[in-house]
Amino acid sequence: MKIRGKLLTGYFLVALFTAVVGWFGMRIVNTVSEEFKRQAEDEIPLGRSLQELKYAGLRIVSSTVEYGFLWQQGDRELFQGELAEEKKFIAEGISSYYKALGRYEKDLLRHHRGVRDQGHDRINESGEALIKTAAAIVSALEKSRPARELVELKEKNERAERQFLQAVEQESQENARDFAEIKQFTYRTMQGALQNIVMVTGATFALAILSGMVISASFSRRLRTLQNAVRKMGEGDLKAAIHIGPEDEIGALAKSFQGMAQALHRSTQEIIAGKDYFSEVIHSMMDALIVVSPDGAIQQVNGAACAMLGYDDEPVGRPLKEVLPYCSLEELVNLGYLSDEERTLVARDGRKIPVALSISIIWNPDNSMRSLVCVAHDITGRKQWEAMQRRYNRELKDSNDELRGFVYTISHDLRTPLVNIRGFAGELADNLKELSAVLEEAMPHVGEAARGRMVEIVRSEVPEALHFITDSVRKMDGMLSSVLRLSHLGQRKMTVEPVNVSELVKGIGARLGKTIDGAEAEVIIGDLPDLETDRAALEEIMGGLLDNAVKYRAHGRRAKVEVSAENSDEGWLFHVRDNGVGISEEDIGKIFDPFRRAGKQESTGEGMGLAYVRALVKQCHGRIWCSSEVGTGSTFSFTIGEEWLTTAQGGRA
Repeated sequence: MKIRGKLLTGYFLVALFTAVVGWFGMRIVNTVSEEFKRQAEDEIPLGRSLQELKYAGLRIVSSTVEYGFLWQQGDRELFQGELAEEKKFIAEGISSYYKALGRYEKDLLRHHRGVRDQGHDRINESGEALIKTAAAIVSALEKSRPARELVELKEKNERAERQFLQAVEQESQENARDFAEIKQFTYRTMQGALQNIVMVTGATFALAILSGMVISASFSRRLRTLQNAVRKMGEGDLKAAIHIGPEDEIGALAKSFQGMAQALHRSTQEIIAGKDYFSEVIHSMMDALIVVSPDGAIQQVNGAACAMLGYDDEPVGRPLKEVLPYCSLEELVNLGYLSDEERTLVARDGRKIPVALSISIIWNPDNSMRSLVCVAHDITGRKQWEAMQRRYNRELKDSNDELRGFVYTISHDLRTPLVNIRGFAGELADNLKELSAVLEEAMPHVGEAARGRMVEIVRSEVPEALHFITDSVRKMDGMLSSVLRLSHLGQRKMTVEPVNVSELVKGIGARLGKTIDGAEAEVIIGDLPDLETDRAALEEIMGGLLDNAVKYRAHGRRAKVEVSAENSDEGWLFHVRDNGVGISEEDIGKIFDPFRRAGKQESTGEGMGLAYVRALVKQCHGRIWCSSEVGTGSTFSFTIGEEWLTTAQGGRA
């Protein structure tokens, strides 16, 4: 039987005997309760009714005697009030008597005694005699009957009084005997019940002890066996076998302990294997690992640290100051945490090794330092690369300076002959006017054919050639100015300041008002943010895109340009949309190149506007792109790098 069954059996027996004790107790309590209830409902009211009868009879007697005493005083007028009051008392006594007699008869019926028993008859007869004699005495006194008759009536009254009191006393004694019998019965019942309860309680106690001894003896031996096995497991013998016996709860517990020991043994082996694996991982790290004790001594290093510092054996026990002389342990502990900070380690042979040092502290439960963990990554190659990069940057800067100087020189040298060409073209135009006047005078002397040819040359071919020369010079000058402007962009310094982008775009629209009004264009400004950025750069970018949108409007419909912005992963993303002619797919990749113009060349320009806009966006570390559809319009979108763009409240966009 399982422990649960044994315990339930013992509990059931105890509960059974407890129920028997309770049953006996309940029976006794019910018996006593019934007796006391009967006593309360029968005997006590009956005794109270007898006392009320006795009191009413005595009241009649005393009032009658008092009435006779007052009557015999002689001066009846003097005691008239007292006589009337005593007569009233006699009447009230008689009334109380009959009321008490009625209650007495009801109590007799409730007591299962007839109203015609001897006691009742004696009380009734003597009470009636007492009332009659009292009434006769009062009547005799009022009628002034002879003294002898009054004496006889008084004797009858006294005799009736004695008989009445004797009858009431006898009935009271009989009621007391009944009450004594009830009390004796109740006492005997309670004594018997007490004996039964003591016997049953003793038997229950003995049975409980016997059941406990039997149940405890059934598994205490196996518990001791289990205890010994658990003690061996606690001492480290996780392979100790546990032989308990029956497949009850203790057997299941023993199996659980056996399984727990096996699982603990496996976990221990896994921990050992994990420790070995962790040690292998540490020693296979490419970065140097140094663990330092609270007193500044090296506790543990990995192979990479030994190789980096040039130690054949692990430098355990050496002070950290030997390998990290430029930083004290107190400083590192105060920092508490470092991540890839440039520091210098010193190798065994004195070499200085630049490293990216990361540290963290392992704390004890009492908040004292257990150890300091340092991870150092050799950045010698990176430092060499940075030095090379700095050298290349210097060379690139020098090359850019030379290129800007070359561009400036070329532009200056090209502008000189352009000025000459423009001047000579103007002089040729003036000379042509003079030649035309001279030829007008000589026309009559020239033949018809020669005259026509001369007119064609002077009035058509030469002016057209001069116009082409002048226009080409203007275009060349504009291109040189754009090249110079673009070359100077790299020297431009960015200045961050608060910018209300909506107001900035409105200002650009006002500045381009003539162009916009002439094109009958509509500029729609969306919800634009307040930023802190380079105002001049953003103004030139927006101005170039707005000018481009108006310049390449579509004929036949009103030009519409919409400026909007949205917050994206890259920060604020700006859009300039138009409903212009659009850009073909093969041209869209070329529009940001210098001197490139997409589509038909119906408007003037050198093709440098979008190139300059792209250069400004790049200088702001952003990017710009375009999406377009021929005949529908184009959308130019651009971002500005976070380092040149913040919200007006100071946060990054």
